[in-house]
Amino acid sequence: MNASQPTQPPPGGIGLPDASETPASETPASETPASETPASETPLAPLRAGDAADPLGRAVIAAMSEGVVVSLRASGTVITNAAAERILGLSGSQLRFGESPPPGWALLDGDGITPLTEHPATQVMRTGVPVKDRLGAVRRGDGSLVWTTMSVQPLPAADGSPDGVVMTFTDVTERLELTRHQMDDARLRSLDERLNEIEIIVTTDGAIVHGNDRALSEYGYTRTAFEGLTIRDLRDPSTMTAVAPQMAQADKTGTRFETIHRRRDGSAFPVEVSSRGFTVNGQRYLHSLVRNLTESRRAEAERLDLVGQVEAALRDRDLILAGSPVGIIKVRNRRLLWVNRRMEELFGYTTDEMIDTSTLRLYADEADWARFGAEAYPVLAAGGSFATDHWLRRKDGTSFLARMSARVSEPADAAGESIWTIEDVTQTREAEARLAESEERLRSIIAAMAEGVILIDALGAFITCNGAAERILGLSRQQLDGSAPFDPAWRTIHEDGRSLPRDQRPALETLRTGVGQRGVVLGIRVPGDAVRWVTVSSEPIRRAGEPQPVAVVETLTDITDLRHGQQALEASERRYRKLFDGLPGAIVVAEVMRDPDGTVIDWRLREANPAARPLFGAGYPFAVGRPMIELFGEAAMQPLLARTQAILENTPCPRSVSLTASGMTFTGNLVAIDERTIVAVADNEVRPCS
Repeated sequence: MNASQPTQPPPGGIGLPDASETPASETPASETPASETPASETPLAPLRAGDAADPLGRAVIAAMSEGVVVSLRASGTVITNAAAERILGLSGSQLRFGESPPPGWALLDGDGITPLTEHPATQVMRTGVPVKDRLGAVRRGDGSLVWTTMSVQPLPAADGSPDGVVMTFTDVTERLELTRHQMDDARLRSLDERLNEIEIIVTTDGAIVHGNDRALSEYGYTRTAFEGLTIRDLRDPSTMTAVAPQMAQADKTGTRFETIHRRRDGSAFPVEVSSRGFTVNGQRYLHSLVRNLTESRRAEAERLDLVGQVEAALRDRDLILAGSPVGIIKVRNRRLLWVNRRMEELFGYTTDEMIDTSTLRLYADEADWARFGAEAYPVLAAGGSFATDHWLRRKDGTSFLARMSARVSEPADAAGESIWTIEDVTQTREAEARLAESEERLRSIIAAMAEGVILIDALGAFITCNGAAERILGLSRQQLDGSAPFDPAWRTIHEDGRSLPRDQRPALETLRTGVGQRGVVLGIRVPGDAVRWVTVSSEPIRRAGEPQPVAVVETLTDITDLRHGQQALEASERRYRKLFDGLPGAIVVAEVMRDPDGTVIDWRLREANPAARPLFGAGYPFAVGRPMIELFGEAAMQPLLARTQAILENTPCPRSVSLTASGMTFTGNLVAIDERTIVAVADNEVRPCS
């Protein structure tokens, strides 16, 4: 609390002091001189920290009977619970966001009258030393007092200096507002109802003369049995050596210490003992209040865990912001308050060169800077978010296209703070332009293809196709997508003429199996037209890492003319074969073999008609493909090879040929069909040697 304004909590709740507590000679680093603030700018609200605790931590804090307030130096109050609101008499908005407290509200010192001269949180931030169980009072707006004990624990920063505080408040009003007479009387009746602590009175030699009901319940004894024990019967054996010195100190000046007690069943538990001597009728006694620390230590462990979680969250936040792949900046009145490391990489300035400077240096020129501000900041001032692509300038004068987005937390706040993210999208936009160009080129290619292309989704439904697919199938795009009817006589057939069901189409087979189909021959019977024959291939389209296709591309090639040509060729081949095999004269067809210089060096038997096959004997099938020199010998073949060379070079030469083998003789003439084929033709079939 500000000592000069005891009734007014600092902004951000009752946490760390605000700039009003800074000495007059010091200027907060976040303030910008009015002369450096562009007149056209509208001040924007500061960005405040959110709740730093995780759901488990928030649940633990919410359930605590002690009031809890966590404040950070940079962010103000970030965590409060309902108990804090109840004890302090402030709303959550007053605690968290600095709304004004009720008139007359103040934090008072231990006398319940004097305003605090120094807020305990300020003391802890200054000294780094925790404050524990400091007694004070809260004067609420209605004038009522709530007595509290306040503890403050520092939250250390990375360098060990306090970066924030955790404050806990315990309501002790009922304990302190009773008069001493009422307290004595109430203790005799039921100390449990008031303090919830164990009360034990012993003689100076340790004999127990009194224990309250809580003591009997905690230790598990009847009153008679309990008041027949000594204090040593309640102590753990490991603590016995400390009993005598502690009793002596309690009798002399009073003492407070922690130790371990044991119940009747032998179970041990940690306790805090506050003991002081007193005299009755000349007899010295020790009066002790014993507090079971089991729950408080559990609560302390939970508190420390919460502190650890808060610290981890803060570290994670800093790491995330510092290591972000995009630039992140905090701006007030268009001056840079904070930047992350990525900003150094984006602009080429060091952090020190950017902090507390105008954002003007990041723009092409002052006019560009002014135009951007006129466009962006009215949107932010109205509480909206702003995003756009804009060219920014680096330290070396080069420019890049940046994706910029910003938001403010409190549009009405005069601080005018906003958080911006800046991402270099130059290459991304160039890549998108190239991709769009590539896609357009691909669409043009597909549209111009003679092959049909059809895209089918994961359910087998038509998505799109090119014009060639419409022409080949004899169906319009509307008929393919089902928006227009088509003649029921239209159908697809197998090569053997059987009808092909739709679910057996290659594309649907690929959807079921995930395996592409290649070169499937199908017929398309179009009403009023002959059958069109096509080869169909299908290819699955998958997302990365997913086995099931999300779509299928089906391509169709019209092979009607090719199929007709093949059929004609097959018919011609049948006619040729019938003629070749039926001729009475012997015919031998051979392939001409040459060396690298082009000289004819042999024939390779390709085939012979039935009239010529006796020349090769029973081994004719095995002779096909063999060199003729192996079949007839070099002496018989050399004259024929020389004549073959001359015939192929159009040189006049004898064309007669005579071959003898297997007791048979072939006599005929040579005919060159082309550069690779020579034919020996005889008027008669081969005859036995004479």
